[in-house]
Amino acid sequence: MINSFIEKGANHYYECFGSLQELSEALNNRPYNKEFLRKMGGRIERLASNYSISDSSCTASFNEADRLMLEGDVERYNMIRNEQMRIDTGISGKKSNLVKSCCGSFPCVPIYLSGCPKNMYSKRKCPDKSRTVSIIVETQVNTRVEAKKIINAGAEILTAISILERNGIRINLFAANCSCSCKGGVRYNLAMAVKLKDAGSPIDKLSISYPIAHPSFLRRHFFRFTETCECSFMGKYSSNYGFTGRIERTENFVNAFCKNPVIITMENLITLDCGYKAIVNDVLAKSKKQG
Repeated sequence: MINSFIEKGANHYYECFGSLQELSEALNNRPYNKEFLRKMGGRIERLASNYSISDSSCTASFNEADRLMLEGDVERYNMIRNEQMRIDTGISGKKSNLVKSCCGSFPCVPIYLSGCPKNMYSKRKCPDKSRTVSIIVETQVNTRVEAKKIINAGAEILTAISILERNGIRINLFAANCSCSCKGGVRYNLAMAVKLKDAGSPIDKLSISYPIAHPSFLRRHFFRFTETCECSFMGKYSSNYGFTGRIERTENFVNAFCKNPVIITMENLITLDCGYKAIVNDVLAKSKKQG
């Protein structure tokens, strides 16, 4: 696991969390940013993470969203699993090779007749030549995007990871959100990342389902992150929560927790109708460059 860290400057604030548990603990225990709260008239109920309406976030409160993040979003997990089963049909990974041996599961008749002792075929596990690639999923999407499309995109991501790991590519998986604002010719950036999966661990689909396929990860957790981050420029941040940013523009931040990652933008995955094959191809190309 990675250690949580903060990088902040005059016009940027970046924070990375080693797990969903660390993210939850931080957001629940630290105070609101005083400058942000002042902009909202000091009324906590006006903060987006505390809205009681659930139309855009699909949850009734931050506490409900936090419970789903920590305990797992069973509803979306089941939807993603069903969609992934449909996508997965006919996909298999290369796990073993047939080799000639003195004992095995079935004979090779010509070799047996020649008198060679290695006249049986057996399956031998392929040597582990695995490479490690980091994937960052930018989870923000427009409020007009239907929940079904978000779920389908999440299924495509999990399918791609399953295929890659079955074929010897180990995946570090992160979820991230980024926002930005410009004032007086100066660009301000906020970014948050959290590790969802370590390369040495199997995929926990129930745990991953919430951050990659639930609108509340952006509209509850990232907004709460914005409301509580200890940055000095929040008074200059326009439109309260800023505008959608891109994590690749925060190169120093990204390089601090993973080198040369594949970045998947959820909104592009949906609007461009990119599937798991595009993700697999991007990761394979990245792994070849790494040698």
